Amino acid sequence: DLRTMSTSRNKSFLATFTVNGSWLHFPGQTFNEKVTVLHYDTPSIATEVRDVSNVLTMIAVNVNPPLVFYCRNEDDYYTFYNRTPGPYYGKVISKNQHDKFAALPAAGRDTTTFNFLDLDGNIITLDDIQSDQVDVRIQTRAGAPLGLNNKFSKINRVHHFIGEYGTQLTWRMKILERNTPYISDPDEV
Repeated sequence: DLRTMSTSRNKSFLATFTVNGSWLHFPGQTFNEKVTVLHYDTPSIATEVRDVSNVLTMIAVNVNPPLVFYCRNEDDYYTFYNRTPGPYYGKVISKNQHDKFAALPAAGRDTTTFNFLDLDGNIITLDDIQSDQVDVRIQTRAGAPLGLNNKFSKINRVHHFIGEYGTQLTWRMKILERNTPYISDPDEV
């Protein structure tokens, strides 16, 4: 059985992600305003106010429109680009200075990249995914699982930050388009 080698474009796709019915969002985009939280160095002493407008968080309601990510494959690692119209369109999901994942400008080799894992813990790419809706696990290139960390409340809803923490989450990935090129290179092979 001779199979042609898949290209980076062949393994790249657009998708949305949920965990147990909770949706990903950027607070600044959802609420259309700057969103800040107090940071505590100790349980009782707040040391600074942090802007979390662009930090990837999870909320237990349907975010409309849902965040769409361009999952770009390079050497079996994925870079996640936000493809949702709004202030963070085109930004990559990468770890910020506070170890949270946020919508940031691409930073070359310093941009966080990810692997998808099947539920048995094997690294997979789009070549291994036949269905357009599948449960996966996600880890950073360094092997740290994406988990929930810290939380804050806004309009009576709890928002959980996404970071390299805790137990490995199972992500429901809904593939919207396969074989997706870079926006800047629509004729890519």
